[in-house]
Amino acid sequence: MEKVIEKKYKAVMEKASSITITRDNLGEAAELQKTVAKMGSEFMDKFDAERKRRYDHYQEYQKKYKKFVDLIDAYDKTIRGKMLSLGDNLSETRDFLSPHGISVIDNWKAEIDDKSEIPLEYMTPDMKKLNKVASAMKEELNIPGVKVRNYPYIKIS
Repeated sequence: MEKVIEKKYKAVMEKASSITITRDNLGEAAELQKTVAKMGSEFMDKFDAERKRRYDHYQEYQKKYKKFVDLIDAYDKTIRGKMLSLGDNLSETRDFLSPHGISVIDNWKAEIDDKSEIPLEYMTPDMKKLNKVASAMKEELNIPGVKVRNYPYIKIS
């Protein structure tokens, strides 16, 4: 399918990859960009129905898969929980399970007890929020430790 599209739009693609944009040919470049955008739109329109059909099928499969995995996971957790409760303490449980080829692995995890006491090196900035504020305030953004920069892009209408 890509070969058909490539063949149909070969001239446009060649021109887009080889064009040198100058002040004198901005109108031509804008028209070329519109043609390329139209090609993308035509492609999406043509294949959207097929993509949706495949996605709907995928979603059905995912629901069945998730239901099965959730069921297996629930049984697995139940069995493991019962095994862990066989001894009066973790050491006794390990001693009881070890001869049967079953290991008890320590799995230490951190839990937030008091957010206000967490050292800064463990905090992650909310970049989505910072970018939203930067977009609104522009050069006037004044947040300690944050620089504001403009990364312009081209939009042709």
